[in-house]
Amino acid sequence: MGIDPNSAESTSKIIRRIEGGFTIELLRSLGSNDVKPLIHISQSLVESFGLKLLATRKDILNYFNPPSTHPFIARYQGEPIGFIIGAPLEYFSEVDWISVDENLGEENTLYTYAFGVIPSFRGKGIAKELKSTYLWWSKDRGYKYISGCVREGISSQMVGDVTVLSKFDNWNKTGLTFEYYRRTL
Repeated sequence: MGIDPNSAESTSKIIRRIEGGFTIELLRSLGSNDVKPLIHISQSLVESFGLKLLATRKDILNYFNPPSTHPFIARYQGEPIGFIIGAPLEYFSEVDWISVDENLGEENTLYTYAFGVIPSFRGKGIAKELKSTYLWWSKDRGYKYISGCVREGISSQMVGDVTVLSKFDNWNKTGLTFEYYRRTL
């Protein structure tokens, strides 16, 4: 397990198959062939939040890094079209703002680092399938909570027991206000 950037092919476990040639996969190791497509997917975040959120090769290697992180990839006919990355809250213990979460150190929370689907595949239910697979898998692995940062107001649209723990103006120099939320699984 882990990153093998010298290998061309990623290895993963198919968690869900969706009609039409789509799969949701849990990455086991990252191969070099998937790095550029994953950077391309991150560009969909740039459209909404600015260049500060464009993933570099270094970011991809850092966050698509099982077993330290839990990256799920949506694929269409074998090509990456979306992803969601979770990491134990403790993975971010060096980040100042994570201290607002009382669960830091409890090893019961999975932080959602990034989530995106390329625009041409939006509106097809892929994001919903990706998120529901991630939530199911996390609960099945014993996590009690999912947390993350989203644009202000987004957490109020989430289903279930969701609490906003803090708000951050100009989050990551995007010029936008973000909420740090916690969702009970």
